[in-house]
Amino acid sequence: MFGRPLSGEPGDMAPAPVVVRVCAFVGPVLLLVYGLLRQIDGLDGHIGPGPTWNVGHTLFLVGFVMFGVVIVGLRRLVDAGTGGLRLGADAAPRWSQAWSASDASSG
Repeated sequence: MFGRPLSGEPGDMAPAPVVVRVCAFVGPVLLLVYGLLRQIDGLDGHIGPGPTWNVGHTLFLVGFVMFGVVIVGLRRLVDAGTGGLRLGADAAPRWSQAWSASDASSG
């Protein structure tokens, strides 16, 4: 799979770059640690700014940035010559934007 050109067959994609694979693993782990830190922060009966709160929210931000890296990396894996896959990859963000806009206007 690594040395041959992509044929456009379903499931035929280039291997994910290392940074995408690392971010796909570390992002959810950081969000889990954020949740655990929020629980630890609330043990004293007060939830708010402090070292645990700051570290937790920093991990939350970094975790979501890593999800962005994963999305961009996965989008780049779709080969330009695969037609339907490329159309689907291009349409997904537009569909979600239209869906969220119609959801906001109905509420």
